[in-house]
Amino acid sequence: MAHTWARWTAAAVVAAGGVVMPSAEAAAPAASATVVSVSKVHIVDGKPFVAGTYSCTGKLSHLWVSAKQGRGNLAVEGSGAKARAWWERTRDNKLNCDGNQHTVLVRLHRTDKAAHTGRLIPEPRGRRAWVQFCIVTGNNAKDLNEGTGGFDSSMKYRHVIRG
Repeated sequence: MAHTWARWTAAAVVAAGGVVMPSAEAAAPAASATVVSVSKVHIVDGKPFVAGTYSCTGKLSHLWVSAKQGRGNLAVEGSGAKARAWWERTRDNKLNCDGNQHTVLVRLHRTDKAAHTGRLIPEPRGRRAWVQFCIVTGNNAKDLNEGTGGFDSSMKYRHVIRG
């Protein structure tokens, strides 16, 4: 399922023009992606943030981060329809894919889907969110479109906290 998701995401990223392309045409190492760790969802002034540590290589890259809350199992493919709140970051996702480890702080935005415009509710009510932190990399569009580049993700329920 993750491989199919990677292909769909990569195709959508290329079609949307949301790919980072360095200007240098030097030979690049094989594309790779590793998600090392992902933080809790922090609500600061009503805005959700997630931090993730990663490493990657490749000339093209895309990061997608999402947090959903609602009833039922939001870990299941297609469960977004059940989400009461769905926040994500799909634009301006520039990654430093130099093979070193980096940490990025990502501010999430409400999705454009009217049914998912609720706020993420923090603890102490025990609210958690299904958080997806996904990286797709490649050295060319073919790598991204065919899923032959790098892909890694962390998809887990995370606590939502204030601050």
